[in-house]
Amino acid sequence: MKPLTIEYAIENKLSPLDCVKYFNPDWTDEQCEFHIWENTCFPFSNELMIESLNEQFLNNGTNE
Repeated sequence: MKPLTIEYAIENKLSPLDCVKYFNPDWTDEQCEFHIWENTCFPFSNELMIESLNEQFLNNGTNE
């Protein structure tokens, strides 16, 4: 899977939930929301949120 970029997110008008679903399309909105609030800097910076999601889902090899 390719890393998510801020440019891609803006171009495709991805919400924060959509950004998580980019990595885990089967997750519910509730699971995505929990992950965003617990594991990223959301709502302070979309760039840092995306960077954090890439680190969590691509570098660690986790896709849970």
